[in-house]
Amino acid sequence: VDVVVAFKTQDSPLRPQPGFFRAGDSLDNFEYNSLCQNNLANYLTHYPNDTRIGMVVRGCESRSVNALLVEKQHLRENLFLIGVPCEGIVDIRKIVERVGEEISNFDENDVEISVTVNGKKHTFARQELLHNSCLRCVHPNPIGADIILGEPLPEGDPTVVREAVESFEALSQQERY
Repeated sequence: VDVVVAFKTQDSPLRPQPGFFRAGDSLDNFEYNSLCQNNLANYLTHYPNDTRIGMVVRGCESRSVNALLVEKQHLRENLFLIGVPCEGIVDIRKIVERVGEEISNFDENDVEISVTVNGKKHTFARQELLHNSCLRCVHPNPIGADIILGEPLPEGDPTVVREAVESFEALSQQERY
């Protein structure tokens, strides 16, 4: 590939940014965790069709890439998709609400997320810090990836997605407005 689109570390422990790694680039600042918020599919259209792109994709990103492919925004034969099953993206705003912005360290596992603020460690249940959209995600596994890193996760409950729609539909027209 000519470029790998993934995530790289930044000065703030809560703000990994999209990274564009080319041949010979050091991967020392490559990062992947549940703070990686950007949908990397957005960067697909920044390159000409003949650019060979490697890209890290989660379930939602792989679906975005597929939509762009249908719209002829890039050529599938010039893509190498590295799929990663997604356990959800942490909503940074939820962390900042609880502890403020002076976070010096972030650590996570399957169940808990810990942050350090002014030398004091705060631990939260992972589920309470996830983006609302991740809480109702039905498809955490990437589709159409060339390689999958990790074990696929169970698919979500589709009835959870409908709950928000049904509650909105139950409102009067004035309440909807």
